Order: sequence, then structure tokens, then C-alpha cells
Amino acid sequence: MEVILFLNSKCNAKCKHCYIEYDGERSPEDALETVKALHKRGHDVGLAGTEVLLNPKYLAAYKQAGQCHLLTNGIILDHDKSLYSLLEKHGIACLVFSIHWGSREKIKSVPESLVARVIKESLVRGFIVKIFTLITSENYNRVSEFCEEAIKLGAHILQLLRFVSTGRGRSVKELGLNAEQLSAFFSQVEDARKIYPKSTLEISLSGNFGPRPGSIGEVLAKENQYCPAGKMLVVVDPQDNVYGCPYLMQPKNKIGTYKDGEIIIEKDLLAGRRDACIAHIINK
Repeated sequence: MEVILFLNSKCNAKCKHCYIEYDGERSPEDALETVKALHKRGHDVGLAGTEVLLNPKYLAAYKQAGQCHLLTNGIILDHDKSLYSLLEKHGIACLVFSIHWGSREKIKSVPESLVARVIKESLVRGFIVKIFTLITSENYNRVSEFCEEAIKLGAHILQLLRFVSTGRGRSVKELGLNAEQLSAFFSQVEDARKIYPKSTLEISLSGNFGPRPGSIGEVLAKENQYCPAGKMLVVVDPQDNVYGCPYLMQPKNKIGTYKDGEIIIEKDLLAGRRDACIAHIINK
């Protein structure tokens, strides 16, 4: 099982679409010991949070987990470039930033000019750069444009994520995609992948888009094995509550607890339905 361990809830930005609803901070020492305990149980461990660089001591847990990527909004790196050497020391090779082209005004993300500045510095220092872009009802038909923007910035990977109406995102639920928009988006991705080879830009899709027609995901959907939430994937918050995926971290969707390296599953979600991204089903 893959376990995503969420470290903190503090953040130095207030993005209107943020899905985080838990509170609390896991100490860096506890994070390190928890990674070790989960590894002993045979689990793969990923680390996440709000803005992890608010406490650079968390990097010891990243090194222990063998995680070479880190998501940051860029604000701290923009002010403290000494952190780059600390990231390298702890095995971080890829930095992940969010730029939400086409919806930034409504979701109030970090200014693109700041992120672009940090991306440039990161590339100079030899880091791989990945950009996350949220796909919404406002920008779903602009995939090629986003690819061009990512290439201009020097990004190696562009990962597209589907907006989920959860957390603060419930206040802008009109940004959700309908079936027609989703179909048009998939077509644009196929076209973009024909234009931009991976050597120029790797275009990646989050699994939260659901199964794509003609893909392995469609086969898995028919076998009721598409969504791994609560089966092959769980997340653990700083209070050791267990949820099916990051978009389901609400009290009503708690499926278990974590204790001493053990993931204790107490209930299933949607009676075991796994033919689509269940975060969209639950959060409709």
C-alpha cells in the first residue's frame, strides 16, 4: 500500500481552491519515525503537506522516505536561497510548483511572476522542475497554450489536475468540469502529446480526471479497480486519522487510524465502488 503522510497544516498562502481541511502539525522527529515504522510494515511512503518548507527539518523524513520531489509554492525559496543546498543534501532533485493559468484570479494562487522567478533559479541550480496546473471549467480548452507557457519557463513536466470541489474549493464549485468539457479536455491532451514530445515537455494527467476512453484506466474501471483510494492508497493526517486520498480528508470520510506503523482500516467508501475517481462522486 502507498501511504501519503501529511506533515502540516500551516501555510504562507491562502489559495481559494485549497483542498486541505485538517489541522495540526506532525513534529519533524515524529515524521521521521513514522516513515521508518511504515517502511518496516512494507508500505511505500510519500510526504506532503501545505508548505513543508516552513519547517526545513521535515527534509530528514523526505530523505528517509527516498522521496526526491517536493511541492512548494515558492515563496520561501524566493526569500531564502540557502535552502537549495539543504534540499540537495536531502536528496531532493525535483521541485514542483503550481501555476494555475486561466483561473488564477478566481482561485487566488501565488503570483505567477514569483513562481517564474523561483523556477528560473531552480533550473540554474540543476533541479528538475514540474508544474502543476489546475484544470477548471474556465480553462479546460487551453491545454496547448499551457504547454507553451511551461516550455517558455523551462519546465520538464507539466502535470494537469482536475479541480475538486472540496475544502475551500467548495466556495468556487462552479469551476468543476462537466462531462462535455472533460471529453474536450482529453482530446486536447491527445493533440498536445502529438505536438510536444516527452523530450520537450512531459504532459502528465492526475488520476483524479477519471478513466480516459481507450486507456488502461478504462479497462480498470470496467473491472472496478480504477480508483486506489482506501485500497492501494491511503493518507494519514497529523492526528493519525486515515483517509482514502488527499481529496477525502474530511471527518465524514475517515476510514481508519494509524498506530505504531500499522494502518487500521475500519470501513470502506462507497461500498467498494472503484470504477471512477471517488473524490468526485463523494464531493458532488
